[in-house]
Amino acid sequence: YQRDSLYLQIEQVVQCLLNDFVEDLAIFSQLLAQFSAFTLDERRRSELLEQHTREAEEGRVRTQAARERVADLLNRRLLGKVLPQSVVEFLQQAWSQVLLLASLKQGEQSVQWQSAVRTMDELIWSVGLQKDTEAGRHLLEQLPGLLTALRNGLTRAAFDSFSTREFFVRLQAMHVQSCEGEPLDVLIKVREPFSFGAVLPDAMEGLPSDDPDLLKAHQLRIGGWVEFQQEAVATLRCKLTAIMAPANRYIFVSRTGLKVLDKTAGQLAMAFKRGALRTLDDGLLFDRALACVVGNLRQLNRGK
Repeated sequence: YQRDSLYLQIEQVVQCLLNDFVEDLAIFSQLLAQFSAFTLDERRRSELLEQHTREAEEGRVRTQAARERVADLLNRRLLGKVLPQSVVEFLQQAWSQVLLLASLKQGEQSVQWQSAVRTMDELIWSVGLQKDTEAGRHLLEQLPGLLTALRNGLTRAAFDSFSTREFFVRLQAMHVQSCEGEPLDVLIKVREPFSFGAVLPDAMEGLPSDDPDLLKAHQLRIGGWVEFQQEAVATLRCKLTAIMAPANRYIFVSRTGLKVLDKTAGQLAMAFKRGALRTLDDGLLFDRALACVVGNLRQLNRGK
């Protein structure tokens, strides 16, 4: 707290009163004006940082949701299919990024998204043709457009063209082999679902929906203050600034607007059960502060 700007400002006011006040009551108005200006400026900075924190969390949730939708689309297209291994790897490692970017920037109703999905479907179709089929006879006519769409998509996603050069060489060879009836590249049956990585959990810790502490967690409101007991003697006082759907993650910030905690409803409920979390009422905070001030004044009077 000795590095906290608010604490230092309060200490400065107290010291000024102790050192300079004799009879002139104007000092109170002057110090109040200075302190009010300080708190207003600090509140503005805190609100701005808190807004940035919320926007960053909203962006992270949007990105995670888009990743899950792209992964679901790829899994619906690939799972159970027998396809060349290089094509599967290309779709999962490279084209997934093209789809993700289209989802985040233009949305899944956009021409860009629909074009990226159509190109993916055409690629899967092109490597799954059999010899002498009607579609196979038209394959060579459609290849230039498919290759152009693939390269354009990777360029829009700023994908490294060098890393995909080998894939395009192998893809062209596969198409030639397909037309000649020769075996394609190494074929695999896609069994494992694709995922971008960790999924944001909505863990309820196995609690029933009517659990009292889980209900307490759901009753927390934006702007409300809580106190976490982190260690035996360390506590963290913070404010709920956002509840991020659909994962129902509760984002808490410090007085200065910095993110300090990220919890699910289930984790909050378990903290309530352990006695490590309690809500703070503004009125109670004021009463505690006033009692502390009065107690200090009484000790000072006794000392005199």
